[in-house]
Amino acid sequence: MDGLVDFEGKKLVEIDMTDLDASIKEKWLDGTPVGGITHYDLLQFILETFGSQCTPRIEKMYAVNNHDKVRPGVTQNMDLAERFGNDAAETMIFRRVHALIYLDAPAEVNTAVAVSWHQLGFTVGIGPNVRVCENGCILDAEHIVSSYTLPNKMLKERKLPLDLVKETIADWAVSYHQIQDRGDSFVSRLKGIEVTHQDMIKLFGRIGFDRVLTDLGRKEVETVPDAALNQSQLNIAMTEYAKWCFGHGSNSSKPIPAWLVMNFLNRALNPRSCDVPMILPQQYAVTKIMQEYVNDKS
Repeated sequence: MDGLVDFEGKKLVEIDMTDLDASIKEKWLDGTPVGGITHYDLLQFILETFGSQCTPRIEKMYAVNNHDKVRPGVTQNMDLAERFGNDAAETMIFRRVHALIYLDAPAEVNTAVAVSWHQLGFTVGIGPNVRVCENGCILDAEHIVSSYTLPNKMLKERKLPLDLVKETIADWAVSYHQIQDRGDSFVSRLKGIEVTHQDMIKLFGRIGFDRVLTDLGRKEVETVPDAALNQSQLNIAMTEYAKWCFGHGSNSSKPIPAWLVMNFLNRALNPRSCDVPMILPQQYAVTKIMQEYVNDKS
């Protein structure tokens, strides 16, 4: 945050716009940015666009190093490292960045924009954010766009050229208050519906089976569902639920709010536990499942 970015023994490091601006930007031979726009300029565009409707601010932003030899999340220019120092942002290319932009005052739930930037392109979403998770959890299955083909079939139509992405974000800014009201309404509905233990088992079973079908997709299964969680992430959600319901002093027969279920399912969808390109698409899939559940119970 002071121009120094120390990745020693770490997968991700919190950075700010100054670090991002100082970092090396990948460009083609003709000088144009890879992907058509730099991560700094994309975030600056979002801040400026929403600035006419509210007071946006970057709450959290991480550079993520996935240690992939083919597509590393962070690459360092050693010549510049000798000049500026090993931990200087000026020496690094940040290929994986996840940012959370608050659009209203901090609260249990607030409206936010999440940006996942990575080697494939970038994904942007807007909606209610679970503040306690601090993971850019956007609980909205409608407002998500991407500059590349998202991994789930239902999301491929969300791939847009850069100009259309910008137009979409501008439209979100104009309708910001409607999006905010819609998000607040969804959260209220989640809090007002109780989920039984039997329904939780069904939800976990559906998510697990969706994952199996997704893994079989393209070759053996024609219709592939959205994959909400992989097996390790599902284990995290089930563990959280088990501790809540079967821990000391708990009552396993007591239903829990759908809002709490939503939190359990999103617990692992953050830059520490989830591959950056998958964070927003998986949050999309979780939200779709919970929207269907809420609608069925309404």
